[in-house]
This record gives sequence, C-alpha cells and structure tokens, in this order.
Amino acid sequence: MQGSGVEKNLAESLHWLVKAAENGDVGGMGFAAGMYLRGEGSEQNPHRAAMWYQKAADAGASQAMPGLSILYDEGMGVRRSPDKAAVLMLRALGEDDENASRILLKTPGELSLATRKEIQRRLNEVKLYHGAIDGRFGPGTQRALNAWTNE
Repeated sequence: MQGSGVEKNLAESLHWLVKAAENGDVGGMGFAAGMYLRGEGSEQNPHRAAMWYQKAADAGASQAMPGLSILYDEGMGVRRSPDKAAVLMLRALGEDDENASRILLKTPGELSLATRKEIQRRLNEVKLYHGAIDGRFGPGTQRALNAWTNE
C-alpha cells in the first residue's frame, strides 16, 4: 500500500487486500474496510466497508469493532443502530482496543447522543454506572468505562 519499491497503486492494493480478506485474512478485511470507507482504490463504498468490518469483527478482530461501531452510530452503509454501536464499542474497549479507548475516554462526542446513552444504559445494567442516562460522559461514566476495561 505504501508504494515502496513500486509505483503506488491504491486500486491494486485494494484488489490484493480483498483477495486476502476473501481467504480469511483478518488484517486484509480491516484494511479493505478502511479503504472502502475512505474511497481509496475505489469509489467510497460504506456498504462494503461495513461488510468487511463485520467479517473482521466476527473473526474476533477488536480493531475492526470501533470502525463498525461508528458506521452503526451514523447509519452509514448499515441501518443506524445505537444499540449495535454501543455493543461493539464496549466490546472493543473490553479488549483494550486503542481506538475504542480514545473515543470513549477522550472524545466521546464523536458518538451520537443516542449511542452514548445506550453505552450508559449498558454500563448501568451491569452495575458499573449509577448516574443519569443522559449521554454526558462525566466522571461517573468515565469511572464506569475504566471499570469495564478491568472486568
């Protein structure tokens, strides 16, 4: 993908990543998803991005979960679902994914209010969060998210 030693060709890179993904390579799935999402090597295609992120997530790749979560949060390439977005983001956080940690602990405003409320509801369900289900990620939500990572 970097074009090291050869001319950079994003379409060719995407082609080979898809081939690898079709053969079960989880890294290929994640990279192909990102390229489809950004429109690198092809037209932007959120449906294909979601498909490859989902396959990678189903294969246990926590790195794919935040990307898929964002797609569910925004309804991009999939039907909007704050519930699925919350499940995926919390699952990735529980597996110590850096992107999930960054989003939830540092920039939760990247997520919709509905998804943030769903995250609080789920944390409340498991008795980690006891505050208002208001989508505001104050100290109580932060403590609950930190406790979630230690579960």
